Amino acid sequence: MKSLLVVLNDAPYKNDKAFNALRAADTAAKTGTKVEFFLLGDSVYVARKQHRPPTDMPNLEKMVIDLIKRGIKFKVCGTCVNARGFEPKEGEIASCLVGKSGGSLSATDLIDKVEMSTMAEFINLVAESEKIITF
Repeated sequence: MKSLLVVLNDAPYKNDKAFNALRAADTAAKTGTKVEFFLLGDSVYVARKQHRPPTDMPNLEKMVIDLIKRGIKFKVCGTCVNARGFEPKEGEIASCLVGKSGGSLSATDLIDKVEMSTMAEFINLVAESEKIITF
């Protein structure tokens, strides 16, 4: 079976990168490719619960949930999660996520079945994957 690792770095709703990464993963999975995500930096917010996207953007949380239901795994950099507040620093992006205000982001704030991970596991995924795309 073909395998694809999708690496995402940007925050949700800041640009189309997260949306396009999710769409690419969906398309690859439909062709029988095994797809896994690894979220780094501000992209960990893609895996956070309670999105409220801008009116002109799709709900990325729903897209992630749909992909997970279809067997696509999402892993997030644990260090990146622990280094971030519950809300992104950028005002327009922070308004796209609802819930508690202030405090730190933690594993309990993530969409169900999203896994906290490590840099060592990321390197293993890179070594094991046939193809890697980065957004």
